[in-house]
Amino acid sequence: MRRDDEQAYFYYQMAYKRAKDEGDGAVWGSAAPRLAGCFEYGRGGERDRRRARDLCLEAEAGLLEAVPDQPWHKGQLARAREGLERLARE
Repeated sequence: MRRDDEQAYFYYQMAYKRAKDEGDGAVWGSAAPRLAGCFEYGRGGERDRRRARDLCLEAEAGLLEAVPDQPWHKGQLARAREGLERLARE
C-alpha cells in the first residue's frame, strides 16, 4: 500500500480542527500528535519543528484532562511526550 502523506496531513488537520472547535480534548489530543508528526518530518507539507512541538504540548494538555476518565488515551499521551522529548533533543 502506498502511503499518501498529503492525504494523511489533510485528514489529521481536519480531525484536529473539528475536535478543537467542539472542545473535545481527548479527540484533539489524539489527533495533535499525528499532525505533529507531519510537521516534524515534513510529511504532506513543509517541515516545521516549532509547530510540531506546539502540537505535542497541546496534545499533552488535552490528554491529561482525558486520561483520568478515559485511561485508554494513555498511549497517545505517551506518544505526545515522546515527541516533546525527541524535539527537545534536536
